[in-house]
Amino acid sequence: MRSLNTCLILWTAALSAASTPPAPVSVNPAYGSNGNPTFAFTFSDTSGFQSLGVLNVLINNVLDGRHACFLAFVPSGPSAGSVFLVDDAGDSGGPYQGLVLPGGGGATAQNSQCAIYGTGSGVVSAGDTITLTLQMSFSQGFAGNKVIYMAAQDTASVNSGWQALGTFNVPGTPPAGPAVSGMSPARTSALSQTYTSTFTDTNGFADLSVLNVLVNNSIDGRAACYVAFAPSGASGGSVYLVDDAGDAGGPYSGMVIPGSGSVSNSQCSISGTGSAVTASGGTMTLTLAISFSQSFAGNRVFYLAARSNTLNSGWQSVGSVTVGLSYDQTILLDHPAAFWDVNPRSATEPDLTGNGNTGTYQGGSPSVATLPNGDQAAVFNGSTQYLTIPSKPSLSIPTTGSLTWEMWIAPSVLQFPDSSSDGFVEVMGKCANFSPTCEWESRMYNTTNPQGRCNRLSAYAYNPAAGLGSGADWQPVCGLLQAGQWIHVVGEYTTLTQPSDCPEAPAYPGSIDIWVNGVKWNQSVHSPTGCMSQYSLAPQANNSPLNIGTMARDTWFEGAIAKVAIYDYELSQQQIASHYQAMTGRTPTGICSSTCSF
Repeated sequence: MRSLNTCLILWTAALSAASTPPAPVSVNPAYGSNGNPTFAFTFSDTSGFQSLGVLNVLINNVLDGRHACFLAFVPSGPSAGSVFLVDDAGDSGGPYQGLVLPGGGGATAQNSQCAIYGTGSGVVSAGDTITLTLQMSFSQGFAGNKVIYMAAQDTASVNSGWQALGTFNVPGTPPAGPAVSGMSPARTSALSQTYTSTFTDTNGFADLSVLNVLVNNSIDGRAACYVAFAPSGASGGSVYLVDDAGDAGGPYSGMVIPGSGSVSNSQCSISGTGSAVTASGGTMTLTLAISFSQSFAGNRVFYLAARSNTLNSGWQSVGSVTVGLSYDQTILLDHPAAFWDVNPRSATEPDLTGNGNTGTYQGGSPSVATLPNGDQAAVFNGSTQYLTIPSKPSLSIPTTGSLTWEMWIAPSVLQFPDSSSDGFVEVMGKCANFSPTCEWESRMYNTTNPQGRCNRLSAYAYNPAAGLGSGADWQPVCGLLQAGQWIHVVGEYTTLTQPSDCPEAPAYPGSIDIWVNGVKWNQSVHSPTGCMSQYSLAPQANNSPLNIGTMARDTWFEGAIAKVAIYDYELSQQQIASHYQAMTGRTPTGICSSTCSF
């Protein structure tokens, strides 16, 4: 395969422990069949879209720039940049055709596989993402099932590597004999899913002798989910799962469908329950209930093939899946300064980052609850129990100028018995003795309180002497939150930037933000709330411990708390959404104005 590691194309660089590489996020559509599609390719960088230097797209049946639709986009501003389409030889050093965006007037870049048109193409950048929209067409000679690979490199030459994020069919003449028609769903991000693959044969379904499904990042049976199905009739047959070594001749484990058996290797397991086969005419449909192992995490392609006794369809890329990391792996990849499971296996709670921020349980051992992903979490009794962690500079806002905390909570009640006179409890905070070592806190309000703030969730920052703090408030629609419901809460502080509508106070720069279940509050509706300058705040690092379950032992959170992480930078919207999705398997949805919902 021709090398893709020069000039505009990405090369694999070693990442330092503190590096967060840019990422290709998605392509829309991620599957389909069309000779003249419009694609929207989205990329992200936690340092902001301005840090994205080169964005790559490669469309081919394998990761090979030769005879491909292979392009690079170099942004020159939030809504501008240059597209470079590599020629048929696939050398990333050129020659290539260029196209400036925004473009029009019939400007086109093309090779023998595809054309890109200035009219209908564009780029939009905001926050930490760039979305590149390209109006394209494919040539008839490029017909077939293709993989959509994406990659991103930042301005410091840190890169994502190639990621398979979709598949697409370029229409052509249907083949004679056995063929792959497609699969559903053609794009997922679930560990467990029932997949239906459709195969055809112009000689009738009885001509089909073996159907193959291979899930991997390339056409390689090693360390893959590699399946052969041998039909025994219109509604039955045998499933064979090849072992980790990937030899199609075996060894493999087998089961009959319909049936209640199962087969597995280190990459996947397939259950007979939920699996089936049906056939009529020239079509056979194979349904497999597949569960992927978390160790198989990554962006994978479904390659399907069908053969008769004399003909073979060849491997066809017809679907893709992002196999997720475990929640803890997802968090650790974003390099928190500290991360605690908050699962009381003993009297102490280790810091999963290895940075030594060990916590100690006080006031008795909490009971346990189960998180949405099956992990266990501490349930604090709301009167005596809490977790305390000694102070460290990495837990303070001024150390880097930015700090993020995140946690999962499930309140046992919505009217806390040990709340303040204003009707709230501190869920956690670094302000154990108030003055003179106060820094920040997280709080939750009762359903009924003197302020009329039903179950509001807030992130606050303070001057060392405590007093009035500046905050960000996620005010749910009353009745939205329920006792026992798991919710994901993220608070962020920075003294490096602030919204334009914050009061001008050069001595007190900065802002505060909060998210619940991946939905960000709307600061513009509440300004000057969310501004450090609202109460003349200049956060200082002090020696207060971080307490979880309480802050100053005067109010107490009753319920479960888990997966508490502290970062010495601001998480991006994309990172917060990915953390929520890693726990729940769902994409965040919701809206915030004066009140919020999800």
